[in-house]
Amino acid sequence: MALKHDPAAPLPPGRAAFGVASPPGDSDGLRHAREWLAHVEAGRIGQRLGTDPEIVARRERNERIILGKKG
Repeated sequence: MALKHDPAAPLPPGRAAFGVASPPGDSDGLRHAREWLAHVEAGRIGQRLGTDPEIVARRERNERIILGKKG
């Protein structure tokens, strides 16, 4: 179940905002967390297409070469 975001709902100082601890008086941190969650709920974040399998294979090949792994 997804968390619901209510930008008008006040949070008491020091209370965690959506799993992120915020020190008392950190209004900028709370504002940022609420704005980020609003973007997620609007579908602007987290809805990207997957990486092309050819790019993934090339990246894995390069990592094996650089890190000396056998694959």
